[in-house]
Amino acid sequence: ARRGDVRAQSSRELQTRGRGASRYGGANHSWDKPDVRGNGRYALSPSKSYGGGGGATYQKKQSSTQGKMGRAHSDPYSNADSHSHTHTKNSKLETRLRTYIDEYLRSGDSNDIVTLNCSDIKVWGNLIFHYLMELSPSNVDYLVTLVLELFESGILSNKGNKFVSHVVKQLAEQFDESVTDCPSFASYVAKLCTSLCAHEYVTIQQCFPYFIKIYQQNSEYGVNAQNKKIKKLIDRSVDEANRLKVSRSFINKLSKIR
Repeated sequence: ARRGDVRAQSSRELQTRGRGASRYGGANHSWDKPDVRGNGRYALSPSKSYGGGGGATYQKKQSSTQGKMGRAHSDPYSNADSHSHTHTKNSKLETRLRTYIDEYLRSGDSNDIVTLNCSDIKVWGNLIFHYLMELSPSNVDYLVTLVLELFESGILSNKGNKFVSHVVKQLAEQFDESVTDCPSFASYVAKLCTSLCAHEYVTIQQCFPYFIKIYQQNSEYGVNAQNKKIKKLIDRSVDEANRLKVSRSFINKLSKIR
């Protein structure tokens, strides 16, 4: 499928909300039961292909319990000082977004996150790393769903290789320590990177070789230990690609990365 076709269909799939709702979910949206073949609000559907294959896609679900899990408190950051120094401003943004992301993980309401329209890649690098370290496997699926929404909306992008050179770099630099503290970290990174590549927001060649390069430059382990971790990352990425039912050419290209 051509990139434009993929984007156009992906945009249509996101637009499943009712009249008057936010483009990315109404204020009272709540999680539906996850589809056994999908993650979060994106249920796998055979209608879209990745990389030319007859693969699956994530399609935003309609909630069956609208209004039960809306925001139950006022926004404590509505009067944040917009003229703070950059470091202070970024800290406030990060704190604010953590509040919104925590709410999103409880209720499925991403409206506040999207409305804030924060595209600061350093803030998102810190947040993505934090949540990959802290979340359970099922909630990591929801985090990946959120990142895909932010790319779809244009809040995040890899223009100028920005996402890869900041977010992916941060994940690679801290890979050894992170895997020690969170044994599932390699699987989580694989899920995030493979999903972004499958949705064509970044390419395999932009993402995985760069991750490996940065990891090797920063690792204190020997070559054999590094290679074992790299193999695990690629194996988990291939598993995720198979779960997403991407094209065989995509999987072959991914499996050759070492």
